[in-house]
Amino acid sequence: MESDFFSVLSDLGFICGCLFIIAFPIFVFVYAGIMKKKHKGNMAEVVERLAASVFQTSRTIQLEEHFAVKVDLPHKKMAFINAKTKTLEVRNFDELIGVEVLEDNHLIKKGSVGNTIAAGVLFGTPGVLIADGLRKRQNYTKHMAIKVYTKNVSRPTITFSIINYRLNTKASRGLSKSSTYYRKVTEFAQEIYEVITSISG
Repeated sequence: MESDFFSVLSDLGFICGCLFIIAFPIFVFVYAGIMKKKHKGNMAEVVERLAASVFQTSRTIQLEEHFAVKVDLPHKKMAFINAKTKTLEVRNFDELIGVEVLEDNHLIKKGSVGNTIAAGVLFGTPGVLIADGLRKRQNYTKHMAIKVYTKNVSRPTITFSIINYRLNTKASRGLSKSSTYYRKVTEFAQEIYEVITSISG
């Protein structure tokens, strides 16, 4: 009798395990779809708010439905949109000071308006800020952020956490550097860097 009881428990455990293996990827897929739809709606809402202001979009740099930077050349302004938090921040060119790109708490590149401060080149080329060999040994990344420094007293720093896994934990290796999304993230960061450092001080 006791043997039958443990046998039933074993079978139930096996069934629950199988159900979890099947259900978890479905849950992740559905959740990702819901969040993408939510961020898309948020992005549209924030862009609508921007359109209501005096802003003429000359160029848009966008990372899927999560983040976007819009440039208004005639009025010399930049708009920073975070669809995750539904925030919109607009800065005049003369308010911008510089930009930093950080990956896993390492400073990858730093530049100021109209002038590159660091000799390092972003994403994979040898530079003075971080050893290229170290970065190549790391196949995954848990965090990447773009920080834009401004003269605005109330909000001097605009931060986009474009990759955001929990640091200092083994729960996840992070985002693979060979993934399509990592390529999109690095291209997004590079474009923002190039725009800000090309503005005449």
